[in-house]
Amino acid sequence: MYGRMATVFSALMLFFAGAVVDLTGQGIADRLEGHVHIYQPQDDAVHPAVLAVPGCSGVSLNPPDTDRGGGAPTDSLFRRHYPEAAAEMADSGYVVALLDYLGAEGVINACRGEVPVPLVGEYVRAAFDMLRVHPQVDQSRVYVVGWSLGGSAVLAALAQGLDQAPVAGVALLYPGCAAASAWTGNVQVRLFVGGADDITLASECEAFVGELNRPSVRLALYENARHGFDVRAAPAVIGTGRGTTVGYDRDAALAAWSSIHRLLFQRR
Repeated sequence: MYGRMATVFSALMLFFAGAVVDLTGQGIADRLEGHVHIYQPQDDAVHPAVLAVPGCSGVSLNPPDTDRGGGAPTDSLFRRHYPEAAAEMADSGYVVALLDYLGAEGVINACRGEVPVPLVGEYVRAAFDMLRVHPQVDQSRVYVVGWSLGGSAVLAALAQGLDQAPVAGVALLYPGCAAASAWTGNVQVRLFVGGADDITLASECEAFVGELNRPSVRLALYENARHGFDVRAAPAVIGTGRGTTVGYDRDAALAAWSSIHRLLFQRR
């Protein structure tokens, strides 16, 4: 399975480890059960960690020829991209928790608002606390990476209180910023957006970062890049079937991930 078998980290670990998570009235812990997939280096050492939050198409842990998740023709490209990215980060020395919030909600797609962004933000907060108690995680170096709707949800989670948690750094690739709210903490946040993105508009993220006017929050703009610019399996441009486009941009992908590893993960 993308070169590494994902294991499922039980939400019940929250309680066995004594972690404090505000889940009252939401049933988040019950819904997370079986929907946080762990990728990790093949040793017993303690490692930095990444909470990976996918976009609205969700994730597929099935081989490409058996992926029948439904949705737009391009959704399968994204569903396979996130587990691949998680496995690659694990190969680079991180414990990676891939958050399957669609599975937790019992839906196969959220690209038309099937799962509200604030709710996904609550999943992000709960999964972050869960990841920190993993026995192989360095609790001082837990990062968050979010793509598209997942990036929007991470912004929501920051405003909901994740900014007060010990987050080592946040990287957001083509997030939606239209409904983003400010937070009070000084978490290092980097947004990577495409100037040709017609799904999540770069101008909205530029405006949001400008309004924040905070040195800890920075934006990188790739003028010709489209939504999904780091999805290597995608062509340079392809229609989603929803009147929008996605496309791989090698230069933008290399620049973004180089910055993520250098500026946030502090790996050269």
